[in-house]
Amino acid sequence: MKKSIVLLAFLALAIISCKQKTKNEIKVAYQPETKNEIKYDFLQIFNSKELLDLNKKNAEPKEKYAFYKHLFLVTTFEDLKNSDKKDLIALKEYSDKTLIELSKIINYEYISIGNDQNMDSIPSYTGLLTRNQINTKLDSTFSSKKYNLSKVMHDAFVGPFDGGTNIESIKENIVTILRQFGMGASYVYTYVLVENNNVTNLGQVYDHLSKLEYNKLERYIKNVAINYIGMCERSGTEITKKGDNYLISFTAYQNEDAACCPSLSVSYVTKDFKNLIPNSVITKIFK
Repeated sequence: MKKSIVLLAFLALAIISCKQKTKNEIKVAYQPETKNEIKYDFLQIFNSKELLDLNKKNAEPKEKYAFYKHLFLVTTFEDLKNSDKKDLIALKEYSDKTLIELSKIINYEYISIGNDQNMDSIPSYTGLLTRNQINTKLDSTFSSKKYNLSKVMHDAFVGPFDGGTNIESIKENIVTILRQFGMGASYVYTYVLVENNNVTNLGQVYDHLSKLEYNKLERYIKNVAINYIGMCERSGTEITKKGDNYLISFTAYQNEDAACCPSLSVSYVTKDFKNLIPNSVITKIFK
């Protein structure tokens, strides 16, 4: 019952937030570590067996949580590296550095803490457990010596729901990451540009535009649809390479649209994901 209530609350929040996203409100999927974070030695280890052999069960709570958070990252990294999914075969061509950066983006939502140092608070709005509860749960699990590492880390940090955050597809140099928990309202896409082992988090793509260009984009949309109120994450963004440029297409809302049914289609062309190609914005009302 508790799990159902939390999941329903999460989905309700997703429905509300989806209709009113602006550039200033869109949540960044991954940010670098803060300067105040302690640089523990184990953060340099990217092998789950070596980490587990360190046995941090008796560490103080904040160090232990940092350890388990890093183990979660390493587990995600190893899952990507060892993936045998045919549609993700491109992962085999990526360096460890690239896979680790992708893993950070995948995990970020479940481990972000900002300036909150309270071990009895939940590290993200999608989680079920506080940091201390995560520590206790994983201490107990690893004492048993019988477990599926990927599953126990997912259950501790993401929750025992069907779903989570995973790479959905890789098309040319664009990696599409999807966060979902079984219903459309929970869908959030993140797009990542991978070039020469350099990883750039594009977010929803349109929010990667410079502030000036994003404001310009919204003005162009309002010239066609005066009741425009914002883009929607749940339907995703289509990225099509056109020579040296990219055609970006997505849907957006007018003020009377239901959360499931945006009535605007918008497209533009960009070369660098930060600037619009002049006169390339097209907005259509399809209902």
